[in-house]
Amino acid sequence: MLSGCKSKEEKAVVKDESPKQPNIVFIYMDDLGYGDLSSYGATELSTPNIDALAEGGVQFTNGYATSATCTPSRYA
Repeated sequence: MLSGCKSKEEKAVVKDESPKQPNIVFIYMDDLGYGDLSSYGATELSTPNIDALAEGGVQFTNGYATSATCTPSRYA
C-alpha cells in the first residue's frame, strides 16, 4: 500500500527554467553621435524617450561604424 502526504488542494509549482533572452534595441540613425543625446550629456537637444531607455538599461560609450558616411554604413 502506498500513500502520499500531498493534499488534493495543493497545486504543483512548475518553474520556468528556460534561459531568459535579453531585450536588445539598436537605434541606427544618420549623423548622430553619442554626444548628441541628452542621456550622454548633450545640452542643446532633449531626447527624453531615449533617455528613459538608457536609464533602464546599459549605455555603451565605445562603438565603431564601417564608414563616416551613411550609405556604406547602411550597406555594411
